[in-house]
Amino acid sequence: MSAVGANSAVIPIDDLRLRKQIQRFLVVGGSSVAVDLLAYCVLLNCVDRMTAKGLAYLAGVLIGFAGNKLWTFESRQLSFSEPILYIVVYASTLVINIAINSLVCSYLESMMLASYTAQIWGFLFATGVTTVLNFVGLKFVAFRRAQLERTSYADDRTSN
Repeated sequence: MSAVGANSAVIPIDDLRLRKQIQRFLVVGGSSVAVDLLAYCVLLNCVDRMTAKGLAYLAGVLIGFAGNKLWTFESRQLSFSEPILYIVVYASTLVINIAINSLVCSYLESMMLASYTAQIWGFLFATGVTTVLNFVGLKFVAFRRAQLERTSYADDRTSN
């Protein structure tokens, strides 16, 4: 199955769906970070900093789960496994993010780069890598069944 793109090229539907999912994933991620920041700022007036950050991060994770489940990957399943797998993906990439950040910072600092500059590059590199890993993990692990159902539905429609 394919569609005609703006430049009159034929673009496979799977490529269009993937592009749409990536765009939506980035919007949901940005929204989750905004919720995290807003909740953090509000909660700082009520509770200690660590509690505020923990609750704000949790709010961002909940928004991310709902947005990615319902909008990015269009999963309509009522499933116990999806939120568990979502948490597993994000917990795994959290560990990877911390490790990459630490390695990049150590390497750049050993190259005599200023610590602050090394920290910024470490943060950006780790975030970039884990953003890709999160997308892949959600698409092929947490929301795998929804992806398989959409593919089989599309296959059924094209074979008729």
